[in-house]
Amino acid sequence: MNNANRLVSSGTGVVVGIPTLGRPVSLAWASSYKSLNPPINFNMTVCQITGAPVAEARNAIAREALKLESRYVFFLGDDVIVPAHAMRQFITRMENNPNISVIGGVYCSKSNPPAPLVFRGNGQGSYWDWKIGEFFEVTGLGMDCTLVRTDLFKQLPEPWFRTMNTDEFEEGINKADQWTEDLWFLRRVAQETDTKIFCDGSIICEHEDIFSGKRYTLPPQSLPTRVAMTESPRVVDIGCGHIRRTIDGMAPIRVDIRDECEPDYRCDVRNLPFANGSFDTVFSSHVLEHFNRAEWKLVLAEWTRLVDTCGKIVLILPNIAWAAHMISVEKVINDDVLNVLYGAQSNDYDYHYNGLTPERVGEALIELGFGIIDLKLDGYNMILTSHRVSDHIAQGSGNE
Repeated sequence: MNNANRLVSSGTGVVVGIPTLGRPVSLAWASSYKSLNPPINFNMTVCQITGAPVAEARNAIAREALKLESRYVFFLGDDVIVPAHAMRQFITRMENNPNISVIGGVYCSKSNPPAPLVFRGNGQGSYWDWKIGEFFEVTGLGMDCTLVRTDLFKQLPEPWFRTMNTDEFEEGINKADQWTEDLWFLRRVAQETDTKIFCDGSIICEHEDIFSGKRYTLPPQSLPTRVAMTESPRVVDIGCGHIRRTIDGMAPIRVDIRDECEPDYRCDVRNLPFANGSFDTVFSSHVLEHFNRAEWKLVLAEWTRLVDTCGKIVLILPNIAWAAHMISVEKVINDDVLNVLYGAQSNDYDYHYNGLTPERVGEALIELGFGIIDLKLDGYNMILTSHRVSDHIAQGSGNE
């Protein structure tokens, strides 16, 4: 038997790198570390470097990850208590966003008041203008709860991590240069690669003083802890873009992953920071088709879980049946047809990976517990409205 073309596994899924000075750790840290686990069928190797300066330890961990042909490195500090799902969520996000190579959670400085080690622009202090649950681009992070693509280390010459603390003057010019090893690395990532660095604002960690036992986290009433649901808590516009709509007579909570759209929440719409049943109306226009055939129903399920009992979902989508008619019957291929098929391609997110029809979307909604679909066709648009079928309605209809 010829085994030359057999599919085999190679390398480690994720290396958990722990740079430590060998200090005692608390029961809370040990419990959170024990609870960490990667996604299904993802093997994990632990690399602990004890007693070395943190930059040297991180470099050694990176070298070990390359040696093991690991897909990812998860850096974990010995004084940062992380949520159990942190690594799993980071890997899932990374697998679905190939242009992102660094994702970190949030922990704060050991100071009074604590400040998040999240940065947008060097030398400008902590970045505060975000909300818990957001997923947004940054220039720097504290890296004691951070996932890195191992391939990133192949793009940069060693050393990857270096602590800079010089105090030099030359010809009357202050040339002081101070960088912690994590920010020095991330500055190089931003300057020397074309990949992105993101903060996952749903992963909120505690930073522990090992000797006193005090834990530092986001101050109450700080900007990240505010809630945007003030004007209209019952309507959401998913993938809002630049448009500011009025829906059901109200200004909705606007959600988009792009900063330039100035949304209320910057999120990957595959993972929304709202509880089940948070909204009476879930609205989305020209977004679902941007997800591939393997995941679009999962994305739709994430949206529909936000619909309250007897609430509704409203979807405006490009109708691929219209495009097929235009091509095969009308013999027309114009910008509208091409936009339906492939997206307008105006930014990195504006590409279509699926073709939808009223029947396909309607069947998916019914499978998710929604009732009769109200359908309107308007040129290349299809507008579908459906109400959630409550349990008592569903049971009543089943007995008739």
